[in-house]
Amino acid sequence: MSTASPERCRAWVAPAACVVALLSFLDDGGCAGGAAGPRIVRAAARDEAPTVRADAQYLYGPVHGRLQTPTGGNPGTTSHGRPTLAELGIDRGSQVDLGVKGGWGNHQFYGGYRIFRLSGDSTLDETLISQGHTFDAGTRVSSDVTLDWFRVGYRYRLPVDVSGDGAPDFSLLAGGGVAVWDFDYRLSQAGPEDVSRSYVLWTPQAALGAEVPLGNRLAVVADGLFSVPVAHQPLIFSGTVVARYRLLAHGHTEADAELGVSFDRIDYRDNQEVPNDVSIDAGPMVVAGVSVRF
Repeated sequence: MSTASPERCRAWVAPAACVVALLSFLDDGGCAGGAAGPRIVRAAARDEAPTVRADAQYLYGPVHGRLQTPTGGNPGTTSHGRPTLAELGIDRGSQVDLGVKGGWGNHQFYGGYRIFRLSGDSTLDETLISQGHTFDAGTRVSSDVTLDWFRVGYRYRLPVDVSGDGAPDFSLLAGGGVAVWDFDYRLSQAGPEDVSRSYVLWTPQAALGAEVPLGNRLAVVADGLFSVPVAHQPLIFSGTVVARYRLLAHGHTEADAELGVSFDRIDYRDNQEVPNDVSIDAGPMVVAGVSVRF
């Protein structure tokens, strides 16, 4: 079985080290006793009952990357590190994220789907080879790229008391799950020489989060997903921080507006002699959305 490269491992080590250090700090602060400092306490009363939260977010901002795509891993079937998104006329992109979280007490299950589609038109400045097809300099090309991914997993809530009154001042969440990446790349020109390549791959992920109430109606919410390097599976990293403002509350139902920022990265490199080499950076992207809890 192939092992993950040192570079792929290093991309995951930093988030894991931060979690271990933070939990050690909280434990030293008195999780098991009455020592002063931050400590883990019982969940807030509103989190004890079973709840479901549904989110819909729109993301927009700069994108960068490459879509190296050979044929069968054979030399001479792709230009190195090309095409780039920039030469395909793509420098901005949008995403739609649909998510749901459900749980009770400190237990939370999550799922969601990220719709990430890019399209562009451009005239090539240099000759490009992609999937064995040659596109001469000066050729007008159109491209469509699908980078969608689905996620599902579990997180455990850690309510933290900083003030010492026994009530949580904020919550940390940690867990894990799996993501499934749906990649599709199409490059076309006038005539028969078109490129089309697609595949669906999975990746295990660590899932982190934080929720910081700033009053009865305002909170800051952070969510992060970090792929764990396994062989030649893709790596998907996604981080979002939003301010959540409650618009209305009726009984057990709450509706919130969200505004914030996100950063995303997708990396995939297989083990062929000349590999498929996809690397996409998206961010900082503006995030706007709505969230309903019931």
